[in-house]
Parts: sequence; structure tokens; C-alpha cells
Amino acid sequence: MRSFILREYLPGAAADELADDTELLQSGIVSSIARLRLRAFLEDEFDVELAGHELDAEHFGTVERIAALVRSKLGDPS
Repeated sequence: MRSFILREYLPGAAADELADDTELLQSGIVSSIARLRLRAFLEDEFDVELAGHELDAEHFGTVERIAALVRSKLGDPS
């Protein structure tokens, strides 16, 4: 997921430039159109289905929140 975000939305940035708590939506790193591409990537990569309301800042705001959402879809509460 981090590699996808870096490659697609922060080309040329080093991995350490994207922290788990970096605000993706508020900072403009991930736009509304980019959310749809990220959603498609996550659904394909992790074989999960994400609802439209889950693309909000609460779920898609940071790498950490996205990872938690994917884990919850996979049945991993950690």
C-alpha cells in the first residue's frame, strides 16, 4: 500500500517521507479521484470490498487508517 501511494502520488519521494500518520487527504496527496484508484488497488491487492462511505478521512486519511480498514475487512482485529 505504501509503495503504491509513493509510486502513484509521490513519485520520486523516499519511503521515509510517507509516515503512517501523514494526512493523505488533508495534505492533498490523495485527491478524490486518487481515492478511487487507491480503492481499486486495495480491492484487487487484498481481495476486499470497500464501501463508498469508507473512502472518507476517518478510514482513508492516513496509511495507518487505511491499513486498519483493510485488516478489519480481512478479519484481523490487530
